[in-house]
Amino acid sequence: MNTLVYGVIAVILFAVVEQLVAWLLERFLSDNSRLRHPVALVVAVIVLAVVAVSLPNESIAAPEPTPQTGLLYQLTVQDADTQNPIEGAVVILTVPGVSPFRGSTGVDGRAAIDGLPDEVLGKSAVLNIDAEGYEPHRLNVAVNLNQLPDLILLTKRE
Repeated sequence: MNTLVYGVIAVILFAVVEQLVAWLLERFLSDNSRLRHPVALVVAVIVLAVVAVSLPNESIAAPEPTPQTGLLYQLTVQDADTQNPIEGAVVILTVPGVSPFRGSTGVDGRAAIDGLPDEVLGKSAVLNIDAEGYEPHRLNVAVNLNQLPDLILLTKRE
């Protein structure tokens, strides 16, 4: 159940408890009307507190972040003529039957693709690198971390 359902249940319980306590107090303490509503309110607040504490934690707690799992592939993209790093290159590793893995290069020309699952190891893939002003780079690879290229040189478009 979600939090809204628990909230509705709590409001209904509050109303029922308040009415029950008011009826009991009226029946047994009718000569002292000043106590009727404050006592009912205190009892109802206690009941609500007990209900709130007994709610399942997952209904009111924030979800925990999913830890990053899998393997990390890092590479550097440079200009073929100057060996200068290329910023903003898009790196895509496409393994058939699996969603593409993406990364992009920073100012140092380095990109990281994190979260490669173990089941893609040894599979054939296509490594695509695209950067503005450069020829696209396509390379057929096998997904083995010791054999994936760690340096890609791009040539400028003419």
